[in-house]
Amino acid sequence: MVDAEELQRLNAVQLSTGDVLAFLKAGVETRRLTTRSVKHTGVGPAATRFLEQEAAGKAMALLCRMQALADLLHEGIPGFVNEQSGPGVSAYSSTALFAVAAEHPLTLSGNTYAFDRESFLERLLATAESATHA
Repeated sequence: MVDAEELQRLNAVQLSTGDVLAFLKAGVETRRLTTRSVKHTGVGPAATRFLEQEAAGKAMALLCRMQALADLLHEGIPGFVNEQSGPGVSAYSSTALFAVAAEHPLTLSGNTYAFDRESFLERLLATAESATHA
């Protein structure tokens, strides 16, 4: 259920860029192990694989954050180039994107958890800039 109490629990879970990358790696591994006759779509199989190694609260927080990130990417992030948007140079590294997704607080948006677009983009820019000056 999407509610303020669950939102507070999700935001209290400490996540790192490494957690996000491990979650994504679990998804890639799940797709690799899946035969052509069995089609798995979405993040469910990745979450299941990740759950085998992590606490349920952490996996749920990651799942919600990945969905919120997917929604932002679907809307489009200025300066971010992905495979679907064609060739080009991205203003942000995927590492910066995942770092912000791991730490940025979720908000409620109707019946779903989301990232506040403006504050997410501001944080992404700051993270990308600090990475290039480091």
